[in-house]
Amino acid sequence: MKGASAMPSKVWNAVASAAVGGVVGIGGTVTTGAFGYLDNNRELDIEMVKVELSILAGENKDTSLPGRKFA
Repeated sequence: MKGASAMPSKVWNAVASAAVGGVVGIGGTVTTGAFGYLDNNRELDIEMVKVELSILAGENKDTSLPGRKFA
């Protein structure tokens, strides 16, 4: 009967290890996704500044007035 009492603790250890591994995996996925999202936003901000500067550097005509107000 000595082996029978050790069985539940082995199962418990396996379940606990799987749960901890799952939590760590979720944390890593969320962290990686957050860095990717923030990096993408930064790239979009840079592109928007380029567009605004190109609008402001263009000719000053009546047709470009709405774009200049936006920029």
